[in-house]
Amino acid sequence: MGIEPDADVPIPVVAGLAAHGIDVRGYVPRLATAERLASATHIVSFGCELGPFGPVDARAEQWSDLPMVSDGFETAREAIVARVDLLLTTLSAEIAKKS
Repeated sequence: MGIEPDADVPIPVVAGLAAHGIDVRGYVPRLATAERLASATHIVSFGCELGPFGPVDARAEQWSDLPMVSDGFETAREAIVARVDLLLTTLSAEIAKKS
């Protein structure tokens, strides 16, 4: 989902994900909408402002400092995976505190 989604997943991304066992050939990127964002439990933005959708609460974070996939899939993937791992650890700790 994105503010200005491509019509298709870029070929280098399809190939890179396929090398890791993820098949996205049938996925069609969707336009982000206020309704979709409102129903999300957490929002991660990769370098784009969510301003058109009004203020977004604490469930949102921007990851603007990651390498671009177009500059090298594996480098970007490693950075994204590390950030997702950290996010999952953080969210798990928050859930554990509430229990």
